[in-house]
Amino acid sequence: MMKYIWLFAAAAVIILIEVPSLRKRKLRKDLWVFFCLLGLGIVLVIMRFLNLHIPNPVNGLDYMLRPLAEAIFQNLSGR
Repeated sequence: MMKYIWLFAAAAVIILIEVPSLRKRKLRKDLWVFFCLLGLGIVLVIMRFLNLHIPNPVNGLDYMLRPLAEAIFQNLSGR
């Protein structure tokens, strides 16, 4: 339970440091991106705390790009 308190306390400190300067400079889009990335980070940390499986992004890229790479190599090798 204490680790969740520390997580949200750290997020609150980050928000208190970053948000006022973004608001002052009227960077609305940057503020949205900041909150989305912070939220994603918090979700990933909570998943890690709960020992849930977090997929590796490189495996997803490999799965998507392997057929393209094989087609290119076959084309270049002249088969």
